[in-house]
Amino acid sequence: MQVRIFKFKSEPFSTESNLFSLQGNVKKGSNQIIESIKLIRVNGAVICIDVNSHSKHLTVGTDQGY
Repeated sequence: MQVRIFKFKSEPFSTESNLFSLQGNVKKGSNQIIESIKLIRVNGAVICIDVNSHSKHLTVGTDQGY
C-alpha cells in the first residue's frame, strides 16, 4: 500500500477549473495546483490519517498496527 502526500501551491486558483486536474494525468506546462507529491510505502490498509498543523507532521495508521 502507498500513501500519496500532495503539497499544493500557495497561489490562489479557481476551484472549478483546477479540481479536475487532480483526476488522471495532467500534461506538463498546464495550470497545475500541485507543487510536489511524496510516496510513502506502508504495511496494511490505511484506516486513519491525522495532520498536526503546529508541527506540520502527518501520521498514518494501518490495520496492521503501524
